[in-house]
Amino acid sequence: DEMIGDKGSALARYREIIYGYQADTDKGEIRDPVWLVKAAQAAARIYLEKETPEAAEAAVSIYRKLVELNIEPKDDYLKMIREIREKYKLKE
Repeated sequence: DEMIGDKGSALARYREIIYGYQADTDKGEIRDPVWLVKAAQAAARIYLEKETPEAAEAAVSIYRKLVELNIEPKDDYLKMIREIREKYKLKE
């Protein structure tokens, strides 16, 4: 979807992967976290392209979700959160 220019649809798919990961795990479905991370990075990139505080908050929430899910490298995600917050002057 993203490659054909439909970023809205791509973002919806990425969010489904990100926020469905825990539900799938709870159901016993084993998912490779690599795809979760790829989806999270792509979704965060799309949000950050918008260059608005609201979109930046959405990107931060995605990185927070990775930390919450205990996906490594958590330190990198925490660093991204800090950098986004500083750039867009977001409150903690």
